[in-house]
Amino acid sequence: MKLFSKVAAVLCGAATLAAAGAALSASAADKPTIYADQIYAEPGQIVDFSLNIKNNSGYAGSGIGLYYDERLAPQGVSDLEIEGTYGPASTNLAPSLLCNTKKLRVGWTSSGTKDNATDGAIYTVRFKVPDDAKADDTFPMQVVVTQFCTAKNVDVDYEAVDGWIKIKDVTTTSETTTSSTTSETTTVSETTTVSDTTSSSSSQETTTVSDTTSSSSSEETTTLSDTTSSSSSDETTTVSQEPGTDAPSDTTSSSSSSQGGGDQPGPITGDAGMALAIAGLLTAAGAAVVIRRKH
Repeated sequence: MKLFSKVAAVLCGAATLAAAGAALSASAADKPTIYADQIYAEPGQIVDFSLNIKNNSGYAGSGIGLYYDERLAPQGVSDLEIEGTYGPASTNLAPSLLCNTKKLRVGWTSSGTKDNATDGAIYTVRFKVPDDAKADDTFPMQVVVTQFCTAKNVDVDYEAVDGWIKIKDVTTTSETTTSSTTSETTTVSETTTVSDTTSSSSSQETTTVSDTTSSSSSEETTTLSDTTSSSSSDETTTVSQEPGTDAPSDTTSSSSSSQGGGDQPGPITGDAGMALAIAGLLTAAGAAVVIRRKH
């Protein structure tokens, strides 16, 4: 029985501690957080930098300082006043925004009769980043809270988170373009064919024999003409009877030509010539007899 009581007491104590821890965690999670921006910039850039609040349970009176890096140059500073804008987390409040360049501090104060419970920017100011800033250079911004309370002057528990401005790490990407050149070769083959054509022509030798017989009441003419393309000989024998006479007139002419030229035969003399003359006379006499019979 005593053992059971001890175990129960231990369990109850553990539960109580767990509940208390949970309550503390929930309380911390719900605590208003005042935080500065954490932003990236480029060398020489003028940036807008804000002081913000989240989990705002309501406040009216405040005094919040923002300490900036000495390499940053606050913009719009004149007679301890600095140009800036007010955000939704400062509505219905009487604000004051100052800058002390010697102490590198931007100061914010507020007061009011009614709490502001809106999340968001409290105020925004501008800073210029050095022109010679390098990649990964960081400019810290520290948040210092001196007062944070309600309109009834009740202190509000809070959490402060610092911010920074950091130079971008610019990675240079080198783009390589590869150009591929394609060489096109065109081969032209020219073939010339010369054809020798031999034309042969043959000539045909034609021999024409023409026999013409002409008969009339007074004379009869017989013509024999032999024509050869290579050689020709014409012999014409004409037997005619002179009108008013009984003796026939006999005329024989002989011509021979050779296409290829050469020596022509001379006149026939001697016994051969005499025989040829007698033969001619006999031929003439026979022809005369024939003519007379026709008459």
